[in-house]
Amino acid sequence: MNGQNSTTVNTAYHGSQCLKYEGCNEPENIIKEIICTLNLVKDENFKKNDRKRMKKLQDCCAKLYTKQCFLFRVVNTALRDDDRTKLETLGPYCYLVYNYIGRHIKDNFPIRRRLSQIVHPTESQSMIICRGDYAPREKI
Repeated sequence: MNGQNSTTVNTAYHGSQCLKYEGCNEPENIIKEIICTLNLVKDENFKKNDRKRMKKLQDCCAKLYTKQCFLFRVVNTALRDDDRTKLETLGPYCYLVYNYIGRHIKDNFPIRRRLSQIVHPTESQSMIICRGDYAPREKI
């Protein structure tokens, strides 16, 4: 499959229920807002092809990651601790955020690097992702 994951749009939308599970201790209005946002993207892009729908869903998931809510904390903790128990619930969401980031990194690669990736598609590329947050001056 050319080194690409077989996550489908339907699998990705199923992830909204998994996010609801992960946020079970959060205020209900936060969970509803996240689910409504994902459902809105689903409804607005229903008639588009899978590639375009996935792109819109990736955009949405990246925006949700930047919200001040449980989502970025749960994802960061699971990734930092290599918590495989979260794979089923956070996997589809993380896949979409990862591909959003990868899509934008590729846009900024020089042509030489892009050609290298085409010639050697199985070579993995590492990336560092930083999320800004407030830190008191004493901590810095």
